[in-house]
Amino acid sequence: MKEYKRGSHTVWDRKYHLIWTTKYRYQVLGGDIGHRCRELLREIAISKEMMIYAGSIHRDHVHLLLSIPPQLSVSRAVQYLKGKSSHRLLSEYKALRKRYLRKQATLTDVSAAILSVMTSLNFIFEKANQLTAIDAFEGNKRVYSRKWNRRIKRNLV
Repeated sequence: MKEYKRGSHTVWDRKYHLIWTTKYRYQVLGGDIGHRCRELLREIAISKEMMIYAGSIHRDHVHLLLSIPPQLSVSRAVQYLKGKSSHRLLSEYKALRKRYLRKQATLTDVSAAILSVMTSLNFIFEKANQLTAIDAFEGNKRVYSRKWNRRIKRNLV
């Protein structure tokens, strides 16, 4: 049986597959910056009561499969995720400040899709297995191995 979230008068299960890119598609999310971005996205999601089911950070774009509570609109959730993470990354890394010289270093071009969970998971895992993937994550666990991918798929069906 699916795990539905409950409010005082609601029962819900909304999952979104979000994809966004860096400004000008600069490949800046590699190495330490990519790992820090992953940590920031987790912190922001927890603070706003969002649940990250799967995700992948590449050098120039981010994939997330997350659940957003009904009291928070998708556009507001994306605003929190992109705005706070880009602001903190810009303040912490001098290389980003040089790259975006007096420009806002936001992640742009958000694309949200409501697809089946299995389609989204397959897409994210397929992208995570490519060589350009910096990190893939599910909650606090990495999802590189096929065994873990099967375990996640089994629990979501």
